[in-house]
Amino acid sequence: MPEWLTAIIALLALGLSGYNFHDSRRRKHRRLVNAIYHHADAAVHALGGLQDNNNSLRQKIESDSSFTPYVLCSDADDLTYDQIIEIMELLDKSEEKVVLSYFYNEAELHAYAKSFDLEFVRCWPSERKLRLWEEYEKSQKKTHKDAIRTVCILKKHLD
Repeated sequence: MPEWLTAIIALLALGLSGYNFHDSRRRKHRRLVNAIYHHADAAVHALGGLQDNNNSLRQKIESDSSFTPYVLCSDADDLTYDQIIEIMELLDKSEEKVVLSYFYNEAELHAYAKSFDLEFVRCWPSERKLRLWEEYEKSQKKTHKDAIRTVCILKKHLD
């Protein structure tokens, strides 16, 4: 086989390999954007519904010292930090801040939620549970606000 033909075949193979790598990375980014978008969208709907019940739960905590709300939260991490960091490559600085703030606030919200499941918190007086509940509500509002902003940002990056 002539050398020039071997060189052309090698260059074509190298070009195809580079294209496949780039295309595979693009598909991976698209899947991550899609995953984070749906994650944040689900949070928007879930947190919006939870906020409707906050007043009645606060009143129940105030009136019944034995009551401790059961707050749902996931033990499993839905996304890894590596995946979140990887998606940052597609965002500008202001968008990065919003998305990172959403995940930070969500982690804080889950930490507050898990607190209500601890035995020693169940024994706290109503006033102390109420202060914890108020911090949970603040975290819930921040997370909800950042989830809405994250959905708006990522909607622009969906294919």
